[in-house]
Amino acid sequence: MAASDDVYDVILDVLTSHALSIGYFEFVNTHESKVSPGYGLTADIWADRFDPIRQSGLAATSIRIIYMIRIRASLSQEPADKIDSSMSRAAFTLIRTFMANFELDGNARMVDVRGANNVPLSAQAGYIPTGDTKERIYDVTVPVLVNDMWDEAP
Repeated sequence: MAASDDVYDVILDVLTSHALSIGYFEFVNTHESKVSPGYGLTADIWADRFDPIRQSGLAATSIRIIYMIRIRASLSQEPADKIDSSMSRAAFTLIRTFMANFELDGNARMVDVRGANNVPLSAQAGYIPTGDTKERIYDVTVPVLVNDMWDEAP
């Protein structure tokens, strides 16, 4: 029997609670926000991709859900020298804690830390345009493996 369809939301809730618990973010949204962040750091979490993986059962397919955690900061914050260091610390802490004793409350097999299914846990810095300005971002890629998600026809 395949996993429940609400597993996506359950894992999203666990990731959101975890991001809030590390103490770096003023807000954690469960969508890709269209509004510029205020002062401090904001995190947006959403599922970026779903795909089947090779390690599946006989009657159901296991999947990888790639969640994106986008850490965002306004470039107009002061002191400007603190923006990158605070964002780097937040991204580093997320990755470190996902590699430690992170629990998905039994709803998924694991975070695919080393990318056994081709996408590792990682973070990439960058910028995105927001109106007439830019935001500093870190995209943290969190590949989550879920056993027996989709039933297969015999």
